[in-house]
Amino acid sequence: MRVLVGRAEALAGTFKSQNVANTLWAYATMGREPRAGVMRELEWRAEALAGTFNAQDVANTLWAYATMGREPGSALMRELEGRAEALGGTFNSQNVANTLWAYARMGQAPGAGVMRVLEGRAEAVAGTFNAQDVANTLWAYATMGRAPGAGMMRELEGRAEAVAGTFNAQDVANTLWAYATMGREPGAGVMRVLEWRAETLGGTFNSQDVANTLWAACVFSLLFDPGQGWRWVHTVVQVFVMMWHNV
Repeated sequence: MRVLVGRAEALAGTFKSQNVANTLWAYATMGREPRAGVMRELEWRAEALAGTFNAQDVANTLWAYATMGREPGSALMRELEGRAEALGGTFNSQNVANTLWAYARMGQAPGAGVMRVLEGRAEAVAGTFNAQDVANTLWAYATMGRAPGAGMMRELEGRAEAVAGTFNAQDVANTLWAYATMGREPGAGVMRVLEWRAETLGGTFNSQDVANTLWAACVFSLLFDPGQGWRWVHTVVQVFVMMWHNV
């Protein structure tokens, strides 16, 4: 790895756009942080080449920065945002979800043009979203303090109901948290599937999943229907108690 890092630093000035985006994505996926020299060269090269980035390059670069807990420099961010707005109409479902998630994770608000393009594209491709795309998109909106437009929300809710049976624990908790944070009540079909999935996966919830799910349940009860059953909350509480006893 040391040899590769040294070589990356030496050759970064010759990288093509895909080389830059894939290298950043690889570091983020491995949970590694590029050393300062490598990061400096990669960012400089990304800024120089951003005008040639394709949709995947843009989404992967933003996702990589967010996953590494970094923010692109202001010049690079301007270039990426302009490219996202120009190419957003060609984004696939994962590009859309990852880009929205990256903005939210970095604590940045997309420009109005980018947001308009991304939301239009999300509505168009929502039928191809997988479980993580749905959960991440809802989480991103809630984290940014936004609400999807009516058309997009309708598509997301329909897709959530269709794929909720494949949600993992974090998807369940993040989706419930997002609805509660946006002050929205999940439709009956979505709620039914989420309830079943929460009961099924309760034993795999981590502490944040438990806390987010219980918080969402309380919000729903207070805002919408204080008398509803929420049977699966008991499952989550039992998991929390078991976790507490095992500490």
